[in-house]
Amino acid sequence: MAQARPAPGLRVLLTSTAFRRVPDDGVAGHEIISVPDVIDHNAGVALHPEILAARVGGRDHRSDGPLAHTADFTVVTVHGKDYPFRGAKQRDLVRQLVDAFQRGSPRCLTAKVLEEANYNSSVNTIAKAFSGRDDWREFIAEDGGSCWIFT
Repeated sequence: MAQARPAPGLRVLLTSTAFRRVPDDGVAGHEIISVPDVIDHNAGVALHPEILAARVGGRDHRSDGPLAHTADFTVVTVHGKDYPFRGAKQRDLVRQLVDAFQRGSPRCLTAKVLEEANYNSSVNTIAKAFSGRDDWREFIAEDGGSCWIFT
């Protein structure tokens, strides 16, 4: 329907469809945003304005040296290379590691990171959390019960 009705400017299309099911190529002139990805549960059920603005702006990254990311962690950029993260759990896991990296204490307990990202107990390594992809190994390390971002 969006393709059949072109917008004169940017059109924001909010959907209940999970982000991982939204087509990568999108629709020209539209920013398709999965509502669960921009909800701020701390304010009841409300759209988080900062995350929504970052998604509408499309490519604004928060940067601190060689590492940058979108407000909702759908894209993390390390030394100019983009790493997309579609799943909410993976984005939360990466957010925790980026926060630790930016605080200057990059090493985190793997079990704690996985628990806080709401993985079940059968997912006990970062490798299992990122099952099906290997690119995360280009900037995330895991050893001896710890995990961290390296650049």
